[in-house]
Formats: sequence, structure tokens, C-alpha cells
Amino acid sequence: MPPWGMHMVIARELAPKVLRGAAQNESGAYYLGATTPDIRAMAKWDRADTHFFDFDNFDEQSGVARVFEAHPELASSSDVGSQTAAFVCGYISHLEMDEAWIEEVYRPCFGERSPLKGELLAGLLDRVLQFELDRASRQDIQALAHIRESLMATAVDAIDCFVDGETLVRWRDLNADLICTLPDWERFRTNVSRHLKPFGVESDADVAHWLDNIPDLVDQSVREVTPERLGAFQERSRQRAGKAIREYLS
Repeated sequence: MPPWGMHMVIARELAPKVLRGAAQNESGAYYLGATTPDIRAMAKWDRADTHFFDFDNFDEQSGVARVFEAHPELASSSDVGSQTAAFVCGYISHLEMDEAWIEEVYRPCFGERSPLKGELLAGLLDRVLQFELDRASRQDIQALAHIRESLMATAVDAIDCFVDGETLVRWRDLNADLICTLPDWERFRTNVSRHLKPFGVESDADVAHWLDNIPDLVDQSVREVTPERLGAFQERSRQRAGKAIREYLS
């Protein structure tokens, strides 16, 4: 999926173009919403419970439509407070970006129906590419500082959604900590080993075999996807998220 940093950065780029009304003044709630679908990792929830998307279903799906089917109380921005509306806008941006990645990058380049057939190399290349995009997205220190300041100023108790307040505060604080911790490849080596285990890569020697070649894997992942496809994905993400947010606020 698009990495955490890219979700934040693209949400920030979109904000002045799509937010309007009272939601314009709730940037912290908006940024928090832009990462909250991934709260499942902290809370140990199923992906489908926060992304409203069945990864194994190849039919056309809309996570945004399913959010509002499951939680109709959020479906109209005029019926919720400004913090909640801004949070939902951020949430929408995340869902649209993830779905664009699945449809335009992951499935054709790494998934089970791709030439790599979703096997070990495909999974590792996908993870490597996500990490590289995260690293590249988080180069503007001033922008990251703005996001962190906005997050910490968020009135989380004013956000009325399907995530309980205590869990949402924990997630807000984790986001604020993460944004100050720039990604590096040594940390990637530590974290990615757990993603190799489902493919039978468990010994230290086997893990090292793959991770000692990270620079080559980055190059291979970009070649597999192509810079043109990555650029098209980012533009498509902005278009999809912007359109869905405007519709929500209309």
C-alpha cells in the first residue's frame, strides 16, 4: 500500500484545494484521518474492518461507499462537527490512495495475477518500493513539523467516529512520534523480516541473503513498476481523493 509518509504528504498537498468550510480549520483532524485506516496495525484489527475493501475480491469496489454504508451517521458532512468532517476527509484520501495502489500498482506488478505471481520476490519488491517512497516523501522537514504540530493540536475528543477516543489518542501520539523518525534502511531490515516468514524465509542467513541486496532490490522494484506508472499512480491518487472529498463536502 502507499506508505505512511506518502499518505500524509499527498493529504497535505490536497488540503488547500479540497477542504472548505469549517473543515479548513481542522488540519490536525484531517491528517489524523489520513492515516487512521492503518490503525489496525496498532489495534490488531483486520484490514477489512478499517479499509472497507476485500483484498481478495477482484470485482470493482469502493471503500468510501462501504464506509458510509456501515456508518451512515458520517455520510453527510453537514450532519457532523467540523473536526469529524475533516477527519472523514482524511480517511477518504487514504482509502482512495490505497485502492489506486492496489488496482494500478500492486495487482498488475506484484499480485497473484502479475508476472511475479505474488510470490516471495513480488512481496519483497513491493515492501522495498513502499519504504523507498516513504523515504522520498519525507524530505521536507518543515512540512513534517507542520503536520506534527497540527496533529498534537487536534481535539481528538471532538472527533465522533467508529474508533473509540482512547485508541484514537494513542494513534495520534504514535503518528506524532513517527513523523519525527525518518525512515532508514537499517530499520527496514529489522521490520521486514517478519514479512518474509510466510514465504519460508526464517533463518538469519536466509533473511540476510535478501536484505544484503537492498539497493539492487530498490532498482528492480522501480524497473518492475516503471517511473511512468508510479507517476501516473500519484496523479490518479490525487484525482480520486480530491473528487471523493469534494463530493463529501458538497
